[in-house]
Amino acid sequence: MPLADTVRTIGKLATRCSLLFVCSPCLALQWARRRKRHGGRVTVSVELSYPTPLPVDRIDICRNGPILEQPTCRLLQLPPELRHLIFEIALANRLVHIQLVPSAQFDRYILRTTCYPAEWLSAPNDPGIVDPPDDIPVALLLACRAVYVEALPIMHHQNTYYFNLRDLPDILQCSLGQYCLPEIRKLYIHQDFSFRVPTVGLWDSVFETLQHMCLEVLTLEFTVDSAQVHREGFPVDNAWRLGLLAIRHLRTLNIFFQTLGPDSPLDAEKIIDVQAFRDLMIGPEADEKYEAFLLVETKTPEICHVDLGQRSIAQQA
Repeated sequence: MPLADTVRTIGKLATRCSLLFVCSPCLALQWARRRKRHGGRVTVSVELSYPTPLPVDRIDICRNGPILEQPTCRLLQLPPELRHLIFEIALANRLVHIQLVPSAQFDRYILRTTCYPAEWLSAPNDPGIVDPPDDIPVALLLACRAVYVEALPIMHHQNTYYFNLRDLPDILQCSLGQYCLPEIRKLYIHQDFSFRVPTVGLWDSVFETLQHMCLEVLTLEFTVDSAQVHREGFPVDNAWRLGLLAIRHLRTLNIFFQTLGPDSPLDAEKIIDVQAFRDLMIGPEADEKYEAFLLVETKTPEICHVDLGQRSIAQQA
């Protein structure tokens, strides 16, 4: 019996080895086409194509012929307060991370949306918060036209949309579309300085896009090298400061600094004068202070080149 078991085991191993030998060219070809990772970075051998932007032509429903009256949706028979609560639970109070990722064939980018609980905003990058809630049931919006019109603003107003800076200009046109931009109220932008990727010009297009939005809450997160920040300061210029200050009617402005490795998050107030920005952007007297600041900046623009972490621009006004 032991001899028979040994022969049977050797036979199975020989069969598997022969199959592996026969399939090795195919496996090698697939492996070569897959992504190659070096030190956590992805190297791409070919230029990936971006998703097609959403159409900008609007449909005029007045040109369509009359349609038969549709049966009344039972959801619309509920009291308005109850419907609003249902829409909030189903569609709102999430951090919606929209990003571009390579497809399975690694020949183009596709959109990936991940939802996180709202508590994530109080502790960005907290490893303890790893379980995302269920995805937003977008199918609810397709129940009928009345539900779509009533529920879509709730999804836009009460969710925080999270984007990486390098993807923001392209991803907005592919995911939300330009007609949804004025409906967004909460935005979260992340920029990674640790890889030293050139970002010149990215913020210009981002600030131009933000001008078309009616933001109430803006959160900026920067991943930086703590040693570089202490040595060289925060790498932003005067144009970035003026572009941020041009965003008006905010209710909340948050700025976080994360570091690589196990280091604790940096104190934003020690790097950049966040309160100075808030004084010029938030509150009943913000517009007057902002106009005074612009007047001073026009006469003596050199004062705005001072690092905000050392000198408050609110005091200049």
